[in-house]
Parts: sequence; C-alpha cells; structure tokens
Amino acid sequence: MIHIKGETSKSKVTGVESRHIQPNAVDITVDKIFAFSKPELGELSNVVVISNNQKQHRRVEQLLPIPGSDGEWADGEYWILPEGVYDCLSSSEVRVAEGEAAFVIQRSTLNRNGLRCTSGLYDSGFSGKIGFSLTVQGGPAKIYRGVALCQLLTFQAETLGLYNGSYGTGKEGESRYQ
Repeated sequence: MIHIKGETSKSKVTGVESRHIQPNAVDITVDKIFAFSKPELGELSNVVVISNNQKQHRRVEQLLPIPGSDGEWADGEYWILPEGVYDCLSSSEVRVAEGEAAFVIQRSTLNRNGLRCTSGLYDSGFSGKIGFSLTVQGGPAKIYRGVALCQLLTFQAETLGLYNGSYGTGKEGESRYQ
C-alpha cells in the first residue's frame, strides 16, 4: 500500500482537508446520499440489469439533509438513515495514476457500529468523484454531511491498460457521478 499524499504516489486526490490525512490513507467525507427506489411488483424499468451489453441502474432519489443544529452533538446538516443500503458521494475527487489502484473501506467507528462502506476498485486511469455504498444495519444512523465515513487506500498495481469504463469525469455514466 502507498499513501496517496506520499512522495511515491503519482495518484492525486482533491477536496481533502489536512485533518483528513491519516497515517496510511485519507478520510473520505459524505456529501450526498441517494436512496434506491423500490420497484413496484412486476416493474422491470427499475430493476438493476447487468449484462455483457448494458448496465441499467436502479432509480435513486437524493435524500436532502435536515438543516441546522440539533442542539445535542453538532451544528450542520444531517440525515437520519433507517436500515438499508445507500449510494453515497463525496465532493472529493481522485485521479488514479498508471501503476496504481485504489479502493474505499469504512472507518473503524462504522465497523464497530454495524455500518459498512464499500466501493469497487478504482482502476489505473480513473478520474472522478469518489462514491461508495453505505449499508446501515442494527438500527438507524444519524450521519452529518461532510463527516468522514471511509478511507481511500491506494496501492501499487500491475497495469495492463487504463480505465475505460462509463464512470468518472467526462464519461457517459450516471449523471450524479459527474
């Protein structure tokens, strides 16, 4: 593993405050949360389809945070999330250099409280927003906008080609990832 902010990494991450630089990784904040829309019985237009020729995503709805102070813990906007799976975006962006790859894991506090953050692999050549899935188990969770939920880990990787997928800056993937 290599630190994305270290001297040996050629990858870059933007939108990360100095307080989010940890010894081995950088903290990634949550800035937008989307809930998956439940399909009606027999509805095929909201079913995820993954084939060799296409990807059809489930519809999502952006959850608006509750504004202001709750008076108990902190000021700022927050979400109350019931158990479920959510699609999350950070305002941070990553550019993964050739010979490197990255992925996202949850911070230990989430791990100890039944919340999980996962992502796919960020391949060499990927450039764009950092996104991840958040799974809430064991009861509701109160999450503040801009709080660090996960960490971006980078590592050296044998690169046989550069990312050519549908997500990221300038790609045709889902518009919320732009």
